[in-house]
Amino acid sequence: MPESILRKIQKLFDLANDADDEEAKTAILRARELMVKHNISEEQIKSNSRQKPSSVEDVQIRTVIFARVQKWTYRLMISIAYHFRCEPCFSHSSNKTNLMIYGLEEDLNIAEATFHYAFAIIKRRSKVYREKMKILDSQIVLSDLNNAVKSYIEGFVDGIRYALNEQYEEFEASGYELAVITPKVVKEYGKNNTREVRKKLDTNIENHHSYSDGFTDGKDFLNKKAIGEEAI
Repeated sequence: MPESILRKIQKLFDLANDADDEEAKTAILRARELMVKHNISEEQIKSNSRQKPSSVEDVQIRTVIFARVQKWTYRLMISIAYHFRCEPCFSHSSNKTNLMIYGLEEDLNIAEATFHYAFAIIKRRSKVYREKMKILDSQIVLSDLNNAVKSYIEGFVDGIRYALNEQYEEFEASGYELAVITPKVVKEYGKNNTREVRKKLDTNIENHHSYSDGFTDGKDFLNKKAIGEEAI
């Protein structure tokens, strides 16, 4: 393979960051599409060779963020991990949370890159939304403004998750489900080495209008016209 799949995906994210907002909205789904195609290719190669199948010893675990985090960050991390053939886990230390993803190395690399890309986009878009709300209502009190932005972010994360679920159903309908499900060795590793994620992640939406705005933007963020293959 002349260029690693991770390098292709990283280039995709770099191009999306430099592009206009319409093109940037497709990067996560395109990354997953590349991952699916690559996994199918790898499985075809393995089936026609004597390459040793993956084992629990091949599973790696990696910290994606270590900080004081809000619930939406957990939820984003969980969605990205599950949809990119990995699993999430976390631990706490010194009032900070260690958010981790584990999986096979190449899947893990892609999941980590995708999480950081999505995290940065959400932070950026929430700042834009904050300024928009201040323009729409110059008298808005700080607590209402903060609740609106928080609700927008929660909606955005749910919109991303909704779009990823839709894409999964499309892959499944096309017969690609084996290329998107988490490998058994990863689940086995989790049972023996990590605690199941059981943190309560229910959200209390303070501003349903802002949540709806965020959900629409998050869903559309992944549903715009895909960046062409020539871009990568």
